[in-house]
Amino acid sequence: MRRGFMSDHLHDDVVDFFNAANIFLREGDHIVSGPEIGRARQLYDDACEQELFIGERKALEVLKGIRVTHAMLEGW
Repeated sequence: MRRGFMSDHLHDDVVDFFNAANIFLREGDHIVSGPEIGRARQLYDDACEQELFIGERKALEVLKGIRVTHAMLEGW
């Protein structure tokens, strides 16, 4: 994947990668912590330390403050 390009399948590809690495496991329609879940925290800590994905991490912090309501999901 070229730098800066996010495909329509990026989320699925990342989940598949984490699943293959035993960081997350699929249980039916759910994703649960796997035996290597600590590696996810290490990846996050490394990204913060190296100042990677600053814009994305800031956006996620803003999104954490938004409460999703049933009205917002109308039609889903």
